[in-house]
Amino acid sequence: MTTMELEAQWHNDGHQIAVRIDRDRVHVVLDYCPNLDQEDTECWNAEADGCIVRWFLEVYGLDINQGTAPAGPTMEIAWSAQRGADLTSSQVWIIPSNDEAFSGWLTDKMEPGDD
Repeated sequence: MTTMELEAQWHNDGHQIAVRIDRDRVHVVLDYCPNLDQEDTECWNAEADGCIVRWFLEVYGLDINQGTAPAGPTMEIAWSAQRGADLTSSQVWIIPSNDEAFSGWLTDKMEPGDD
């Protein structure tokens, strides 16, 4: 297996998250999936019964986050998934699309048509 095969594909396709504060708890939820949990899309996963980004956010919250961005009601994210044999052996990462530190790097990682 080459290094290129191990490199994750990043998507900046319109997924949005929302951060909600409930007293002393912070909840991060997928506010919008542009694929509407449709099968045969990049984010759809049968075991998650829909969007793999949503599933990982519900299970792991901010632990899958990289980068920073100003607070707001919703935030567009770029995401990447390394899929394993099942969800527990898979990994998803998210980066705010407007993160200044990652923007140049993220542009280099994007697939054509993923903007």
